[in-house]
Amino acid sequence: MSLGLLTFRSFIRSPIIANNSNKLLKSLRRHYSQEISQKADNKSNLMEPKELRFPLPYGHLAAKEWGNPNGLPVLAVHGWLDNSGSFDPLIPHILKPHDLHVVAIDEPGVGLSSHKPPGSEYGRWHTVLEMKRVIDHLKWKKCTVIGHSQGGHYALLFGASYPDLVDRVITIDIFKPLTYRGDKWAKKVSKITEIHMKYENFLNEDPSRDSTAPVYSERDALKRMMEAHGNSLNEESARILMKRGTKKQKWGLSFSRDIRLKVPSLDPPPTDDQMTKFMAHLNCDLMIIMANQTPYHIPDDIKHMYYDIYRNHCRYFENVNLDGTHHLHMNDPIPVANHINQFISQSLALQLTPKL
Repeated sequence: MSLGLLTFRSFIRSPIIANNSNKLLKSLRRHYSQEISQKADNKSNLMEPKELRFPLPYGHLAAKEWGNPNGLPVLAVHGWLDNSGSFDPLIPHILKPHDLHVVAIDEPGVGLSSHKPPGSEYGRWHTVLEMKRVIDHLKWKKCTVIGHSQGGHYALLFGASYPDLVDRVITIDIFKPLTYRGDKWAKKVSKITEIHMKYENFLNEDPSRDSTAPVYSERDALKRMMEAHGNSLNEESARILMKRGTKKQKWGLSFSRDIRLKVPSLDPPPTDDQMTKFMAHLNCDLMIIMANQTPYHIPDDIKHMYYDIYRNHCRYFENVNLDGTHHLHMNDPIPVANHINQFISQSLALQLTPKL
C-alpha cells in the first residue's frame, strides 16, 4: 500500500475530519433529496390545472391552465352549455409527449365566466372574438386549437380566420362548422326574436343573471345534466361538468349558465356553399375525431364537399372514427388522447421537413 493512500486513510479516520465528512454527506443528501422532491413537485404541479381569468369589457373570461408555460401553446374550447371541465379527463394524457401548455376556456355565459350584459345575445362568432382576446393576452405567436362539438365549430372558424396564427386544429365529434339552409331562415327570425324578448322579460332587470333559476337536489341536477346531453355523458363526466356548471343554493344546486345561450342567434347563419368557401382559407394541419354514436349526421354529398376542402387546403388532414358517444373525450379519454398525440407528432415532423 502506498504512503499516499495510508496518509489519506489516516486523514479521514481523524475524529474531527470524519465528523465534518459525515456532516457534509448529510448536507449533500438533504440537498439532493430536496432537489429531487422539488422536481417531482414541479412535474406534479404541471399536471394539476391552475385557474386563470382574462379581462373582458363586460367582466372576465375564466379558464384552466395545464402544463409548462413555455411549452407548445394549445387553446381548448368546449361544447355548447359545457365548460372547461370538459377537458379535465383528456388533458393529462396529452401533456407530456410534446410538453404542451394548455389553456381551456369557459365560454362567456357558462362555467365561471361572466355573462353577457343586459340586452346582449350570444352571436355565432362571439367566441372567436374571445379566443383572440385570450391568445393576445398570452402573447402566443402560434398555437394549436382543440374544440369539442360547438367548440370545434369555433376552432375551425378561428383557424380559417387566422391561418398564420394557427398551426393545427383538432375537432372532437364535429366534422364541419354549423350551417343552415337559407330558404328556412326567414321563417325563423320572428320566432327567435320573440324568444329573446321573452327571456329578457323573464329575467327582470338583469338578463345576464338568472335569479329565478330552479333549485335541484344534487341527484336531480345530475339526472338533468345527463338527460340534457342526450345521455352522452356517463355519471363521472356529468359530475365533472357540474363542478363549474352549478352553484350552491340554500336548498340545493342551480345551474349557473346564462339561459340566453339556449336561444339561437339572430346573426344570419351561413349556408354550406358559403362555409366551404370560408373553410378554403384553412392551411393548418387538421384532425377530425368523430364518435360512432355522434348525434350529428351529415348527408354524404355535403360531407364530401368539406372533405375535399380539407384534403386540398390543409397541409395534413386526418379523419378518425372511434367508439363512443358525443362526449367520448370525457368518458373514454385514452383512445382520443392516443390519436391526438400521434397527430401532433406527425404534424411536428412535417414542420421539420424542408419544403421542396
